[in-house]
Amino acid sequence: MKQTRSLAILFASAAVLLGTAGARAQDASQPVVEPETLVALNRMGAALQALTDFSLEAETTRESVLETGQKLQYGGTLQIVAHRPDRFRISVRSDTQNRDYYYDGKTLTVVAPTLKYYAQRKAPPTIRQVLAAVQDKYGIDLPLADLFEWGTDPAQRKALESGYTVRPAMIDGRACVQYAFRQPHVDWQVWIAASEPALPCKLVITNRDDPSLPQYSAVMKWQVGTAPTPDAFAFKPPAGFSKIALADNAIGGGK
Repeated sequence: MKQTRSLAILFASAAVLLGTAGARAQDASQPVVEPETLVALNRMGAALQALTDFSLEAETTRESVLETGQKLQYGGTLQIVAHRPDRFRISVRSDTQNRDYYYDGKTLTVVAPTLKYYAQRKAPPTIRQVLAAVQDKYGIDLPLADLFEWGTDPAQRKALESGYTVRPAMIDGRACVQYAFRQPHVDWQVWIAASEPALPCKLVITNRDDPSLPQYSAVMKWQVGTAPTPDAFAFKPPAGFSKIALADNAIGGGK
């Protein structure tokens, strides 16, 4: 991730990349992780790990598969405000569920704003530990949680079965480069900013365990370098909200 290419070279190579896409598809029996894709992931990891204070807004799309095999698509938004190493606020809004997650360095709060419920538990002292705890203990899979972790675990790279550069692309007015990867059970694509900082512009994840291949996608906008106030991470229950226990699978389903 620490090496870069100039935009001129990237866009000049577009025709070559398009021309080799078919050859790659025909040569799928011999998957390979191209070295330049690891360089790109290293750049992205370094950019993510360099962030201390940041906010992120993402437009998300999730596919759900019916028993008939028909796929339905649901839109949503995701907002993350974070201060490393020990604070975040994550707000998820979608057609099917709304959730807020507050972590102030001491306490994790999970809020269901539509249902007017919230739950709190004592939390470990770092974001990394909290992310592991909420998944293992409470079955909470926080959206885009890998953004906090990418570049810190060598196992992430070892899991890759194939990886290649697709082509340059424009995502929401930003020059990016598209990469495609495969690992057990999952295909994923990431569009990484061509200029520094090399933050991800878009992510698409395909679940290969389901024959219908449902996808999750997020188009991301970043703001970096502005320190949020401590109040941004503190939850104050509004009038009418009820406190409940944080159990396995967190606060129920639905809204």
